[in-house]
Amino acid sequence: MHNLLDEALFTTSAGRCTLPAVLAMLSTEGPPVHFLALQPHDEVPWYCFLVQLAAVALGEYGVSALPWAAAGAAWWRIQLLALTGGDPEPWDLVRADLTVPAFLQSPTDDPLSAFARGSACPDYLSSLRVAKGHDIKLDTMVAGASEDWVYALVGAQTIMPRIGSGREGIVRMQHGGATRMFVSLSDSEDFGVRFRADIARLLSRREAHASGYELRAQGGVKLLWLVPWSGTLAAANAAKKAGAPVPSTALDPSTFDPYFIEVASRLRLVPEGGQVVAYTTSSADARVDKVHRGHIGDPWGPEDDTGTLVTIGQSGWFPRDIGWSYEKVTELLWAFHGGTAYLPLAGEPGGPKVLICNALVHQQQRAYRFFRRVLPIPADVAEILTTPGHEAERAALALRARAMVDLVVTVQQEALVPALHVFVPHGATKAYLIRHDTTVDRVFFADLWAHRELPDAEALELWLSRLLTLAEGRLEGALRNRSMTTSSRLRLTALATARFVACRSALKATMASSSATEAAA
Repeated sequence: MHNLLDEALFTTSAGRCTLPAVLAMLSTEGPPVHFLALQPHDEVPWYCFLVQLAAVALGEYGVSALPWAAAGAAWWRIQLLALTGGDPEPWDLVRADLTVPAFLQSPTDDPLSAFARGSACPDYLSSLRVAKGHDIKLDTMVAGASEDWVYALVGAQTIMPRIGSGREGIVRMQHGGATRMFVSLSDSEDFGVRFRADIARLLSRREAHASGYELRAQGGVKLLWLVPWSGTLAAANAAKKAGAPVPSTALDPSTFDPYFIEVASRLRLVPEGGQVVAYTTSSADARVDKVHRGHIGDPWGPEDDTGTLVTIGQSGWFPRDIGWSYEKVTELLWAFHGGTAYLPLAGEPGGPKVLICNALVHQQQRAYRFFRRVLPIPADVAEILTTPGHEAERAALALRARAMVDLVVTVQQEALVPALHVFVPHGATKAYLIRHDTTVDRVFFADLWAHRELPDAEALELWLSRLLTLAEGRLEGALRNRSMTTSSRLRLTALATARFVACRSALKATMASSSATEAAA
């Protein structure tokens, strides 16, 4: 049922399309492409799946030898069919026979009775594993279309963390409870523009990627859902109790293509009573050997200076749940702790760029935040970040950004917080600081880019002035919205303002003294 190669399952801005037609449309310059049934949290895994699929289909041929950018749907169908040995059945969304692969569903010798019946709703598989109190509920898409099942499968199989014993999650992250991050520098937000740029980037780096992560540049396993996957966790535990050996079913990634498409879970879509029903089960092993977790390469995954993927753990990588704040984006652009940039870069040389950051953050085996940020970067700054020969300028800009981040903290702790403490109890300033951080976030990078050519002392003095103005506005807003009597308001406003003015003067004096010292040196 519902073959992705031959059925127009996908609702796009250009009409209904098959999967080969989607790839053909994205490969050709034209109007922006939109997937009308795609939910925001599913866009990134869907995008990455399409890029990886094209990359594994094209990879062994060589980028210069193929006219993929001008190829049509028929040509793409041939390439996708070649990935499955000429067999169209692995592209079926639903297969009653569990011993053969279906789209993103591994074949198995285990009977259906070894699986637990899940739901007839596609959102049962959603990567957005929300909490009970969340406004969005799971298992409610009672009339889900085939493309809804496709998007749900892609999210469930390519970005999910560990969700319990026997369900170990994907290998492209450091550990089972982490979150896969997606970061890229591109010429545009447009889906097709990014798609074409990323394909070219992946193909050009194929050999280096294979060598760097001990993968197979030629003849590697490309689609993990084609590989049989049997053996439930319950069966493995029973064998252990009986003293019988339990053979490992984990795959060795050294046999994989550099851009392999993985599957995180054992699940099957089964026709039942005229509808599609999802069945799931556990596994005795993770699909991929855990030894390589976090050091397998991810085209959109930032890495630390050891080559290990930077992922978001359950403790939270984002401060105060703000998401991709100026602080974290700055850390990505200039990895302060390692001293080297670890950002995956894409796009053509020259011109302005956009930094696109996405993360579906998990905690306690549930997704509880979806964070996204798109940061425009001017052409001159993009050149410094991406082009060899600008190491000194890149280092200077990194130091400037670090000093600006430190100055935000200084103003908060030495001016705003002392003034807030006049009428706000100690320990109750968090909400005000979050609001202040949000305001700072709106101007941080604009000021960083605008003042790049200025001397450090002058640029930081301007930034201090900006921060003090924002902090004063936050203080005034806090006083204005605080419930108190008129007499108390007059008294506390005077006291808080006086304290802020004193702190502001002290900070300016310190900054002036530091600037004078640096100038003398």
